Amino acid sequence: MPWEQDKLLIVHIASPVSAHNIGQQSQVCISCLDVFAQKGLKLQGVATVVWPDEPTYPTLAAPLKALIGDRFPLRGVIRVHVRECQTILAPSYVLFTETTESEQIRAAWHSYTMRLPDSEVLPPPTTPLSNKETP
Repeated sequence: MPWEQDKLLIVHIASPVSAHNIGQQSQVCISCLDVFAQKGLKLQGVATVVWPDEPTYPTLAAPLKALIGDRFPLRGVIRVHVRECQTILAPSYVLFTETTESEQIRAAWHSYTMRLPDSEVLPPPTTPLSNKETP
């Protein structure tokens, strides 16, 4: 399946309530956050659950199975047609405009009582937004 910029695929491992809710109301809002960088994305769109007995399932499931392996059951694929995407930022980025992502990560590690490595090298970025030092 070619990459589609406005589509998001989510593995349905153990989300029966979400799958049921999508069947009742297809409008969804998904928040993806990096808890250390304190930024992420809010995605809004229309979702469908693609079940294993549907013709498009093998094509959609193949790259997801490659990511999760055999450790978890793949009960279905939630396919989201993203209609709107917004950046989510912690208030500190807005209230204190001099805040850098490195400072934000360091503060989050401290808040979560995690210790930075002795080398003070930060972990690699985990979100598409984290390559920016400031918003």
